[in-house]
Amino acid sequence: MIAGVPRVELKTAKDALSFHEQDSQTCIDGILVAGKPGRDPDEHLSLSSYSNPIYSPGSVFVLDVRGNIKPPVTPARVPVQNVMRFELQGKWRELGHFVSLANARIWERVAETCSRSEDYSLFWQLATIYSAPLLWMRRKVTWKHIAVPVTQDDKQYLWAKLERVGRIRATANDGDKICLNLLDGSRVAAPPDLCKWDGWWYQILDLTSPPAR
Repeated sequence: MIAGVPRVELKTAKDALSFHEQDSQTCIDGILVAGKPGRDPDEHLSLSSYSNPIYSPGSVFVLDVRGNIKPPVTPARVPVQNVMRFELQGKWRELGHFVSLANARIWERVAETCSRSEDYSLFWQLATIYSAPLLWMRRKVTWKHIAVPVTQDDKQYLWAKLERVGRIRATANDGDKICLNLLDGSRVAAPPDLCKWDGWWYQILDLTSPPAR
């Protein structure tokens, strides 16, 4: 249940084998209107389905919408065609916004758990694998619980909380690679255990960039 938005639930589907094999599902008043029917990707159901317009990166969920926030559907109980022409519109867009916020709240709990155990590398590995929506997380949470690896000599790496690193300055080197430099002369860089996760760098770039909203 999303705080402040009654009767909207976001539940992670259990035993999802692959995000590419199983779509998330959107229901209205308990009736499926978008997404593949069933939970088992090995089941070959003959029922037709409509692609789910609600999307949250790295997440598989079942969304049941009730009350005044219900988006419009056709008499055949499928999403109105024009909502997917370019981007979500109207209540479908509002619903997608709520889903992104709910997904971010889940990741805030992941960040808090990793922070308590001081396993910051694990957080970045998970965030990379599941495309965590870091920009949707509340700033007070990211500042307090998320840390980035910093180094001065590429030999010793320390984890520094965002609330303590101060200003981060982005520059481009001769190879046009973006470097994130701190005021004390150190820079954000991947320790050996993170180097194999290519996407983690883009997650950090997004998180340390000025907010777009």
